[in-house]
Amino acid sequence: MPQETLLLPPPPPHDVMLAEVARLGIQPEVVTPDQPVTIGADQPDLIDTGVSPYGAGTKVRGVIETGGESYDVVDIRGVTPMKQLGGAGRTVRDIHGVKIADPTVTHLLAGKGFGDPDSDLRGYKGLRPGVPFATGRRNPSVERRFGAVSTTSYDHGEVSVDKAGNVTVKDYGSMNGTRVTAQKAPASQPEGKVDPVNAQAARLAREQATGGHGGVVGRVGRALLGQRAGVIRVDAYGRASRVRR
Repeated sequence: MPQETLLLPPPPPHDVMLAEVARLGIQPEVVTPDQPVTIGADQPDLIDTGVSPYGAGTKVRGVIETGGESYDVVDIRGVTPMKQLGGAGRTVRDIHGVKIADPTVTHLLAGKGFGDPDSDLRGYKGLRPGVPFATGRRNPSVERRFGAVSTTSYDHGEVSVDKAGNVTVKDYGSMNGTRVTAQKAPASQPEGKVDPVNAQAARLAREQATGGHGGVVGRVGRALLGQRAGVIRVDAYGRASRVRR
């Protein structure tokens, strides 16, 4: 008898990200009323961009924890709009099966319920430049989209994005706090100092780190390789940084 193969649906993207963040072991940054945290538009993706669980063109810039709730900060500016069938020429962006019709939305806050066909929750909130999203229980949209969370304060904080794509996270002095997990922005290189020999060595080390095809989600948790080529250090993402001697 032929053997049947059971094809399971992929896990919800937010569940994938929670597992990857735990594997990365990045120390989250604490947000305070006096010290908001900004996830820069140029900060590296939390995972290898070629295999984002949210689909082609998306980048997961970070994960925000507000009390007992958590959200992925998903940059969707790179997603190609498509014409919607029967939509009178209207274009939408498809993010893991979720259709985003508003062209002014640049980022999503995606949490539990997103991409889960068995969930009654919407699981996301679209962010537009200049329109902050309040993360506390005062905002009825939080419970409607992500479910009730008793550990989130009434006036917890807010998340906003500017026109350049920088996401700012604020905390209003909440009981259980707000934390942000994100990759650090790469150090800037002095202009005119590119060494072609080191650039070639960095490329070869990157191919060795990723198997020559850009890496996959399962490799995200690797620690720094610590390989040196001249004055270049290359990490598991293939990013090269200059090392002082």
